[in-house]
Amino acid sequence: FCCGGRSELEATSKPIQYADIPWPPMGRSGILQWATTQSAGIQPDASLRKRLYRQLVLRWHPDKFEAKFGSKVMSLDKDRIMQQVQAIFQSINAEWEELKTSGRV
Repeated sequence: FCCGGRSELEATSKPIQYADIPWPPMGRSGILQWATTQSAGIQPDASLRKRLYRQLVLRWHPDKFEAKFGSKVMSLDKDRIMQQVQAIFQSINAEWEELKTSGRV
């Protein structure tokens, strides 16, 4: 739901390019906020935010991403992909810290 498309990446045998990855939106509202809005019909409470945070961190952690997809990534796109994965991971963690500071989780 929040970060779909990963199963297609896992199932593919062809080299993965930058454009093949279903990147979450990197905007003002934040990735965690976007994932929360993708959970249609569910009230965004602290429990949902924590669950989504855990899912996003597992999905976009650079080491986990590298372990899961590193051998499939096209060498020409690898640096660009890993830079974007790192940026996403940092954005998720920064947003989480803001939510903790504001008492919303």
